[in-house]
Amino acid sequence: MKALNTYIKPTFANFILPIIVTVIGTLAYDFIKDVPLLSSLSSSLFWIRTIIVSFFTYSIPIYVILIIIASSLIILKVYNRLTKDIDVGAPSFLRYTSDNLKNWKWSWEYGLYSDKYRIKNLRPHCLACDYVLKYDKDTWGTCRAECPNCKKLYLNHFVEDIDDITMMIEHRITTNQYTISERNG
Repeated sequence: MKALNTYIKPTFANFILPIIVTVIGTLAYDFIKDVPLLSSLSSSLFWIRTIIVSFFTYSIPIYVILIIIASSLIILKVYNRLTKDIDVGAPSFLRYTSDNLKNWKWSWEYGLYSDKYRIKNLRPHCLACDYVLKYDKDTWGTCRAECPNCKKLYLNHFVEDIDDITMMIEHRITTNQYTISERNG
């Protein structure tokens, strides 16, 4: 029922209520001026109909319409390209998504948790071919990472570094010591 009320109230306030007020206002105006009831409303509707009909019957050459459409599409495409990656309310550090730390290349994403951005999906890259490594940690704390591209295997290289890397990234963000490369953004 609540969903229905959230739909009905805006519809009533924005569409139905103005129509009702207009009809009642026209009735009152016509009654006060001593003219046939709803004559003002009918003349207004006739005037709107005339404008719409004249708009659609005005002869415009087809090439003009095509030029207007093509120009609009070009302007829209240029505008979208210029404003791509620009999020008005987003902090600039969200484009900082990779860095070389502790002799490894790392990449990550951000997630919004409780109105605060946090680093998520922190991933090391292969030293040989720069692919993101697949890694897992077993119950004894041994970490095994493998490159899906070149099949190079890394054992226990960065297990303890993950928390340190997160702290280093957060420090660079808070002290504004990060750089955004073209590859990042």
